[in-house]
Amino acid sequence: MNEEMKELLAYSLDNSVSSAQQATLEEALAQSPDLRLEKEQLLQMRTLIGQLQMPSNELLVSAVMANLERKQDNKSSFALIIQLFPRVAAACVGFILLACTTIYFGGADWIPETIAGTSDLTIEEAYTLIN
Repeated sequence: MNEEMKELLAYSLDNSVSSAQQATLEEALAQSPDLRLEKEQLLQMRTLIGQLQMPSNELLVSAVMANLERKQDNKSSFALIIQLFPRVAAACVGFILLACTTIYFGGADWIPETIAGTSDLTIEEAYTLIN
């Protein structure tokens, strides 16, 4: 039996073929009992595979459901973070504005030494702080 015809036969069972290929296949089937047997076996195999049913696995179902619930709990934690973010950002902006207002109305200069509170240090005090 020609391997090319076997491949064409297998392909024709699941896909459409051209009319020329169909005619060639019909001619080969009429001449070859082995090819007809091959076709019958492929059709039987297709029928058997179509009848297969997967058994229900309750353990798998419960494991998948538990995994989904755990992921949903993680999503709710993430949603809480997203929900609180604008409030935290507003509190930070408010704190920065309060700090800047205190420095400005306190009569202090906008230099790093004043902001850090080190403008009145002597050289000896600065040396002591560093070491």
